[in-house]
Amino acid sequence: MDSKSPCYSKAGVRRVVGEIGEFIKNTQQSTQIGEGHADAGHHHDSFFTGSYTSSIQPAQVMQAQLEALQLLADGKSEAAINQLENAVGIEDKLPAGYGPPVPVKPSAELLGEVYLRVGLPQNAMRAFQMSLLRYPNRAASLVGLSEAARLAGDRETVSKVDGELRAMQTGSTNRYLAWKQLPCRACTVSD
Repeated sequence: MDSKSPCYSKAGVRRVVGEIGEFIKNTQQSTQIGEGHADAGHHHDSFFTGSYTSSIQPAQVMQAQLEALQLLADGKSEAAINQLENAVGIEDKLPAGYGPPVPVKPSAELLGEVYLRVGLPQNAMRAFQMSLLRYPNRAASLVGLSEAARLAGDRETVSKVDGELRAMQTGSTNRYLAWKQLPCRACTVSD
């Protein structure tokens, strides 16, 4: 996709934020309606995990993430950071599960990326480390931590994290060989 795609436009982000807001509102309404029905066995499942509480919170996190990106696009980096810090707080209260994270992009990881973008590598390091506590060995958080440490001048952390990335990439499963395609200093493998 190019930068003119609706997904990358401010209007596109606002539309998606609105759609998530509608999902939250509709989920709240259907739960309230369901509570008033005699059919006590009828549950209002969601596409996230099947229950109201566990479905609405990830949607709220994703909405906060998108709103933060919109604020960042509007040049309001401090407000974007505050919004992402709130999203991290909501996400931290969610139960950690197996498989891909819900929401798909961990808020602490996104916060780290925003800190990098605004030139705060020390803060970015802390955010990526928070992400890795919740989602150990997450490649995107490791790459972000490596970059933040490099910019902060923390050679020890760069060396440690780059070693972890190389070990993941060249491990016996070879599951990360697609990284050869990535424009990432820490993810290159020599043949």
